[in-house]
Amino acid sequence: MQWVRPTDVAARAGAVVLDRGAELNMRLRDAVLDGVREGRAQLQERLARREEALDPDSSSPTNARERVVGRTGVSR
Repeated sequence: MQWVRPTDVAARAGAVVLDRGAELNMRLRDAVLDGVREGRAQLQERLARREEALDPDSSSPTNARERVVGRTGVSR
């Protein structure tokens, strides 16, 4: 049996809590970043599908040139 002062016991316990907290913080950060990456990819896919649905011919270069020449955005 080893005699340890109460302050040493408290310091050791505090160090263990800090280590666990730091590990939990890193795991939480990684989980959040994974979620953000997945959400960003899903959002990009949805936006691409929506753009395609709204203007399916926007990928063709001839229609893009015609649209630039016209005045479709001007209100009367």
